Amino acid sequence: MSNVIGKGKPYRRRIWFLMAVAILIWSLLVVVLHGLANEFITWSITNSGVLADTGKGLVGKDIGSAVDALNLKGLSLSQLYFIQSILEPASVLLWAVGVVAIIAAPSLGARIIKMFSTRSQTDV
Repeated sequence: MSNVIGKGKPYRRRIWFLMAVAILIWSLLVVVLHGLANEFITWSITNSGVLADTGKGLVGKDIGSAVDALNLKGLSLSQLYFIQSILEPASVLLWAVGVVAIIAAPSLGARIIKMFSTRSQTDV
């Protein structure tokens, strides 16, 4: 009877093990996504001049001179630098929210199951 849910240590050990594995997978996922996003933004910053010049060449001289007058290249660079500066705190916040959700999941799941099981027993 020690393997019954809510009684005995084997169940708790499994829950803690599953939570540790879930936190490990979540951490790896956040690190990989942060790295990919950071590399993409860095690539965009590095190649923004080339991309802007290519775009001006495609649309023609008249529109290209209008784009130069608006200085969209400088504006897009400042936006990319801003996004890059926000990326790391956002990644840490996303990771923390995920870890809290993983840790809270067993407790919330047990309460939800208990709530629905008592409702179904009283409804009968």
